[in-house]
Amino acid sequence: MNTKLYKEGIIKKINKDLEKRDQLNRFNINKQMGKQLDKILFHSRIYKNYRLYQVANRLPQIKLYREAVYSGKSNTPQRYQTAQRLMHSNGVRVKRIPENWWVVLISCIDDKATEEILVDNAKTIDYKLLSPGEWLEFSSFMIGLMFYETALIFRKKALDKAMAYLKGKNIINKIIYADMALGATIETFDLEMLPKSIKTSQFLGGSCSKNPNMEIMNSLIKTRKWTYFDETELDFKKIIEKKKIAIVGPLTDEEAYEDEINSSDLVIKLNLVDLEKVKSKLRNDILYLANPVMPKFIEINAGKPFNQSTAVVSRSQKYLQTLTGEVLFRSMPELNPFTFNGGLNMIQRTIIDLSRFCPKQIKVYGTNLYASLNYNENYQGIVSSSGYRYYLDQLVQHDLITQFKVTKRLHDLGMFVGDTELEKILALDLEGYLRKIKSVYKENI
Repeated sequence: MNTKLYKEGIIKKINKDLEKRDQLNRFNINKQMGKQLDKILFHSRIYKNYRLYQVANRLPQIKLYREAVYSGKSNTPQRYQTAQRLMHSNGVRVKRIPENWWVVLISCIDDKATEEILVDNAKTIDYKLLSPGEWLEFSSFMIGLMFYETALIFRKKALDKAMAYLKGKNIINKIIYADMALGATIETFDLEMLPKSIKTSQFLGGSCSKNPNMEIMNSLIKTRKWTYFDETELDFKKIIEKKKIAIVGPLTDEEAYEDEINSSDLVIKLNLVDLEKVKSKLRNDILYLANPVMPKFIEINAGKPFNQSTAVVSRSQKYLQTLTGEVLFRSMPELNPFTFNGGLNMIQRTIIDLSRFCPKQIKVYGTNLYASLNYNENYQGIVSSSGYRYYLDQLVQHDLITQFKVTKRLHDLGMFVGDTELEKILALDLEGYLRKIKSVYKENI
């Protein structure tokens, strides 16, 4: 995070609010609020807890927590005390969580107790004890341990606390937690609080009608036609508009739908870096690539014309500058600020991006939101050689609760339909989905 720009953005928001409220001149406001912000941002737990919202920072910590409690060499107190020290060093006030909860946690890990006991214990903890970021830290920790019902309880506490900040009167807290509150209002579909979260959001920067980020947000809340396009996106709109589109996911069952997929107007594949080596009878009209796979894609294709697709779409514009050919290269808008926790997978990103350009239909094949492990060997989003533990880390990094909620919401809005397997998954409620995921990973890890 660019602390200087973030601080300047907060000052700007506070200036605007205080000018309306107190009619103070800008010099006095900056002088007064600058000192207060220095104190809050650099010397309090508010800034430390803001760091916890960044999943890229959280995942390495979750791995350490997991190692601490899984260690069989120490007795129960030593195991959870090690995890407590690690969490405390990351800004989590662990002493506010009752000691008996930690004891039950270790008992569940050792299969001496069922998760239902852990869930019941977690429900009794007051959500006001910790910040939203701290609750998400606990929630992610539970996902990493496959205690998904407990993770859901802690996530609900994080949502409640984030919304409480948004509804409160403390302007400093509102702004510091603004983008988390934005994700919370979208996830809870709280349309009444949405205007307040937009007003304080650093990412949206107000409700300008020609702001692409506002358009994306509206599409996540309700069905709404895209009204604003950057000039560079008009050519892509001509390719997508009124087309029947098939998105092919990472699973290995694509052959079952081969004829149906190839009958689509456009076939889109995800995270394939060397198309010449991919043995598939499916067309490949458009390629969507995540940032982690772009360096390898560039290594293979840079310096030679890439003409194997109609278009290539990446998450970042910077990766496309070294590629040449008669292919349309573009990047998609950022989506992470719209989620309450975790980053979206390429399936959700691709659906949202394509929906902007008014296709006739989007149908998704070969994905089931982590409900099986039969990934295509050519799909670069999964490193199978890392073992099943890698999959668990993905559930933390992307937050499986976020993935399910967003995907189900897009499906319910009519933005896409799925193949038989995906439709079965999306027919489940959240608790049923979590139980299914737990059964898959418990059997393999």
